[in-house]
Amino acid sequence: MFKPSHDSLLKQNAEIDRLDLPRIQDDAELEQLKLDGKLVPIVPSEALRVDPRLDPDRRYCRPWTLKFVQDLADAYHQQFGDQIQVNSAVRTVVVQKKLRRHNRNAAPAEGEIASSHLAGLTVDLQRRGMSKAEVKWVENYLIPMKAAGLVEPEEERRQWVFHPFDFRLAHAASLQVDGEPRQMRRCNFAFRRCGVPVMSAKLFLHDTVRTAEFT
Repeated sequence: MFKPSHDSLLKQNAEIDRLDLPRIQDDAELEQLKLDGKLVPIVPSEALRVDPRLDPDRRYCRPWTLKFVQDLADAYHQQFGDQIQVNSAVRTVVVQKKLRRHNRNAAPAEGEIASSHLAGLTVDLQRRGMSKAEVKWVENYLIPMKAAGLVEPEEERRQWVFHPFDFRLAHAASLQVDGEPRQMRRCNFAFRRCGVPVMSAKLFLHDTVRTAEFT
């Protein structure tokens, strides 16, 4: 459904540059972003679990990315009574370079198609073990968001994960929250068409603005 591509990586990196977010170089920079509250912890819940193999120091992401993951996990849990699993979150350039040594599929640590994990905007959500119906449900959840320009999802086949990049902050900053801009109407329509039981696009973006205000 969401095949990884060179163009997708270019789009993700262009947005990171537009937001003027750093590609986190090392553990020292990572820890400073945590202290500043610019990266927040991914805390397990009834709807969300974290792969125990993931380094606790890297179970972090941007606040609006966490909101996206929590919304998806809550909706998935309501539908299937199961948890969404986070397999990977923020990475440093040092970690990405090590990953590239044994995973030829991994994105570069530098350049115009560098991994978006380096900015804390992306998490990997496990697909392995999901039924066809569950995979289809997650795809349907993401379709309207992609159509409205809110996320840039990929489905990685070799690693069997969903790799959603969250565009919401960028769009929310330029959208009317109290009105009904075109992107919101498109997203609401797409949600209804897919039959996904989640909040409206208006509330979805409103939450993003509120998150951005306090970060």
